[in-house]
Amino acid sequence: MTDNVTPEEKRALLEHAVPEAAEAAVAPAVLQRDFSEPRRYSTDELRDLTAAIERALPRLQQGARQVLGSDILVRLTSLTEASADRLVESWKAPYALLRFRSRGQVCWFSMDPSDARAELERLLGSRPTREARALSGVERHLLILVARVLFEPLSEQLGFQMDDVRAVVEPDDIGNWRLGEGAPDPHRLTVELSIERGTERSLLRVHVPPPARTRKSAAEPPPSLVPHIQGVDLELAARLGALEIPVQDLLGLDVGDVLPLDAEIGSELRLYVNERPWASAVLGARGPRLAVALRDVIQATP
Repeated sequence: MTDNVTPEEKRALLEHAVPEAAEAAVAPAVLQRDFSEPRRYSTDELRDLTAAIERALPRLQQGARQVLGSDILVRLTSLTEASADRLVESWKAPYALLRFRSRGQVCWFSMDPSDARAELERLLGSRPTREARALSGVERHLLILVARVLFEPLSEQLGFQMDDVRAVVEPDDIGNWRLGEGAPDPHRLTVELSIERGTERSLLRVHVPPPARTRKSAAEPPPSLVPHIQGVDLELAARLGALEIPVQDLLGLDVGDVLPLDAEIGSELRLYVNERPWASAVLGARGPRLAVALRDVIQATP
């Protein structure tokens, strides 16, 4: 059979004969992300953790209603990964912040100060306001109670503990992940819950070391390498783009000339190992430097 049809003709044939195949041929949208934030979990792993938290929400909500009122609804708003250093930099006085330890690591519970003020005033029987001010001693004790009620039910799913819980009053009280025991790690998993009363909503977050990852393909571990090639270096290259210029322009290039490429942040590109295509990736940035996020392996071995 000869193959003399154009790509457009081939696509038209697919759409007419097998609509599903034509839809599958369309490249999926590129998901945007901030490459300055750490990321260790795949989309599937985060989805599994989210499902585990969702399963615990009914029990969590039952306990929360006994403390915060029977009219509340507790929802999981987001599950994200974050750098402990960036979290600490983001917190400013007045604080609605708790520091605690989980398996020796420094962790935090945080709220927007105005949200915390409104929730705590309700607990004290006062008319809730959202004025941002330093919490009183009584309010800080109540904040610890709220944190335990809302997040301790999730400790089993996420593998953390809430030990030595203390309210943050001064910047020095925030602590530092480097003060953790064993091998401190700055990586944190942030679970954000919302307390909803009609149209009112307060957000609460816990920032804990992520649980140990489990390999989905544990039954099929990666093949072991022959010892004498384990230290062999390979060249990994990302090709950002190309352009066509006339020979006359090429010969006229001089030091300092700028050649614009067609690659933009978020665009897809190819990774090459020893000049052979190996994987697809998405172009992004990490701080002041360009970076790529691995998207799909084209070949299992380069």
